Amino acid sequence: MKKYVIFLDILGFTKYIETDPAAASQLLFDVSNLLNLQNNDNRFKGKISSKFLTTGFSDFLLSSDSVIASSNDINIMLPQLSKFLKSCINISIEDTSFSHYAIANSIYKSPVEMELKDIDGKTRTVKNYPLLFRGGGYYGEFNSIKVNSLFQSNLMTTFNFYGNGFIKAYYIERSGFKGPRLMLSEDFYLAAEQRLKHLFLKQPNDNLYEFLWFYIIYIEGNEAGDEISKVNEYLPAAIRLWEHYNLEMRNEIDNEEKEKKKSVVIQYYEFICLIIKSTITHFHHIWKEDGQHIAINYIDNLIKDKEFYPEVKVLINETRV
Repeated sequence: MKKYVIFLDILGFTKYIETDPAAASQLLFDVSNLLNLQNNDNRFKGKISSKFLTTGFSDFLLSSDSVIASSNDINIMLPQLSKFLKSCINISIEDTSFSHYAIANSIYKSPVEMELKDIDGKTRTVKNYPLLFRGGGYYGEFNSIKVNSLFQSNLMTTFNFYGNGFIKAYYIERSGFKGPRLMLSEDFYLAAEQRLKHLFLKQPNDNLYEFLWFYIIYIEGNEAGDEISKVNEYLPAAIRLWEHYNLEMRNEIDNEEKEKKKSVVIQYYEFICLIIKSTITHFHHIWKEDGQHIAINYIDNLIKDKEFYPEVKVLINETRV
């Protein structure tokens, strides 16, 4: 059966395993709880919608650090998938070293370290990584087969997937683009309703479209001047991550390690770009010229003193409608 298939992978998970396996394990715990609609973890209250999976998907399964999703209707699927990705970011930045409050008050020296108190009152430093996904999507055959598996010595039924839709979605995700971005085949764009068309950015030299899922943080019924302040909850966090890893890269003397760190720097630079592209594009679509002007000025004030400003300014001008 043909379906719209999405393959998501936790961004940077291999590096996290190499750096701190316990922190990597925490990411798997977080995303598992996020998908558990009955979870009682206080950290998630108010941060996720218990209904974000109810109507848009035929399948939505977590497999270690990957998510496999399918749907017959992308016009419901993509907004709900965007809510899921937003919920992942919220878990990462609220009440952590990435948060706007923590940045403004210099609570943490590093955005990837946090201090937690154990039950006995002792303080320990732990790694804190953002829960971000990179994804690929393709419209094609997507089939499942029941598999007899063992869980805690008990026989149970699970599922495995196959078909060119699944394989090509996986291939697109692994095709080399950087950052927490969502690349989709042309079929997604062609099937999208007009209200979503503006969120598809055609990629050069192939038939892929980047879907600007970060638009989901904004509420269309509100005033542009009120909504733009929401970017302040996310863009400084992305910048803080970029600055941290950029400094690490510069201080690295081993050339091989420097190249590895450079790859991480690019990932978070693309996170910054995703936020900016989504915001400017969506504000123009909803609030027209005035909205676009508000978005550009607000973002410009946030980044004008940053090292990457010249490159991002070019991006802003290219995104401007």
